[in-house]
Amino acid sequence: MATGKRFGVELNDDTPDTPDVPFTAVFVRDDKEEDHDFLAQPDISYGDVVGFQKLQRVGADQGQIVVYLDRVIRRSLRNDDGVPVKWRPEIAAGEFTTPAGETAPVADLEKFTAFAAGSSRRRWMELVDSDDAVIGVQQVMGIFEYLTESIAARPTPRSSRSSR
Repeated sequence: MATGKRFGVELNDDTPDTPDVPFTAVFVRDDKEEDHDFLAQPDISYGDVVGFQKLQRVGADQGQIVVYLDRVIRRSLRNDDGVPVKWRPEIAAGEFTTPAGETAPVADLEKFTAFAAGSSRRRWMELVDSDDAVIGVQQVMGIFEYLTESIAARPTPRSSRSSR
């Protein structure tokens, strides 16, 4: 085990929660612009920023950069403000299990599978992975920068030692 000073943050009751950061992204589908609202709780790490800068420095193509930024954005998006990404209905005897684990009639299934019912992460992934919806590279870069700035502007957690 390494010895020496430990650089870390010991969270205490005064540590602020990660705030919600809303944003709107414009996707183009069938030659029409569509505004989509999302909610993020950015947890962008030092490694994320360094990785982005490294891609830019080595001259990575825009495709590589967008794939990298999409991974960071997906991780930052709320997955609890609607139906989560990994939820799939379990259907048996005319009923299914809701995301909350309750039983509901199959007639109510549309309430949970509709696009608008999805969490921010689920809706983002559906749009980005769609063959019909398009988002611009510059916009993806702008979203990453906006989320990064939102965490840089908030107070950082203080260790219990620094509050003595």
